[in-house]
Amino acid sequence: MLIRRYTPYQTWECYINGMWGSRVTNIEETIDFMMDLDMFSHHMKECCENWHSSTLNFLTNTSINRIAHIGQMACCHAIGATSLETKQAWKQLTNENRQSANIKASLHLKHWEQRYKSGKLLGDPDVTARVFLMSVQIKLDI
Repeated sequence: MLIRRYTPYQTWECYINGMWGSRVTNIEETIDFMMDLDMFSHHMKECCENWHSSTLNFLTNTSINRIAHIGQMACCHAIGATSLETKQAWKQLTNENRQSANIKASLHLKHWEQRYKSGKLLGDPDVTARVFLMSVQIKLDI
């Protein structure tokens, strides 16, 4: 069982790198990137190993499609594609391409979970509440 961890969104590498931004990439570039399974998998691994804040926040959330999130992070990491662009490009891939990519992402997720369960990854289940409380400013008119 995974313990859900939270990290402040300002520290999410996927956020910092524009995964939910408005930058527009060439959809063909995103499709080509995802069709290069070795490169796609390499960037999945890079994100799972190096994007600590994003992976703690999202990969411990079992209510989302974590496989898709790994793919979206990889596209953002490699070519700067946004989440929306990745989803649009994903629809254009063949079923075989999608299945192969999902298998790779599943393997990276499994490896990440093993590292997480072994205690090699840190995270704080209460950080969101603490950061929010620390950032609240009260102005009193006395």
